Amino acid sequence: GVKNIVFNFENVDFMDSAGIGMIIGRYKFTTQKGGITSVACLSENLKRIMMISGLYRIIKIYNSVEEASRAV
Repeated sequence: GVKNIVFNFENVDFMDSAGIGMIIGRYKFTTQKGGITSVACLSENLKRIMMISGLYRIIKIYNSVEEASRAV
């Protein structure tokens, strides 16, 4: 019954292609269910990765989990 997912990256400073792949996989899952995938609490390094990879175009980015939860 999961429709929307908010990833909390508060304590994450590094992400490789496996992490990007996991986010894309969850994005595909939620969009098939009519939901959304979003991320919250990104470090500057992760924001850069989201921009370089192009994920920012399909994944919503929020400053806090609370902000992301209110948006769903």
